[in-house]
Amino acid sequence: MQGNSLITSYEGIDFDEIVDNQPESKQLGLFASESEKITNKISNKQQEFLKTPYATRKAEIKKEIEDLIFKLVKTKFEEKAEFEGKDKNFYESKIRNFA
Repeated sequence: MQGNSLITSYEGIDFDEIVDNQPESKQLGLFASESEKITNKISNKQQEFLKTPYATRKAEIKKEIEDLIFKLVKTKFEEKAEFEGKDKNFYESKIRNFA
C-alpha cells in the first residue's frame, strides 16, 4: 500500500461497497438505514466543501466530514453486530482501534 492509498475495508466492512451501492438519485426512502443517511450527509458535505471558496469554512466542513466518517464506521459496526445477533457495542474496541 502506498502512502496516499485509502483504506477500502476494515474488519469485514467494505467501504467500496458502501460507496458503490449508493442510489443515483440521492433521495432516501422512509426505511433508509442509518448508515445510508450518514453516507448521504457525507456526500452533501463533500459537495458543499467543493463549492465553498472560504478556507475557514472549508476547515469546518472538513471536520464535519471527518466526524461523519467516524460516525459511519461506528454505525456500520453496530449494524453488523445487530445482523449477527450480537450486542450493538460488540465491536466497540475495533472502533477505538480505527480512530
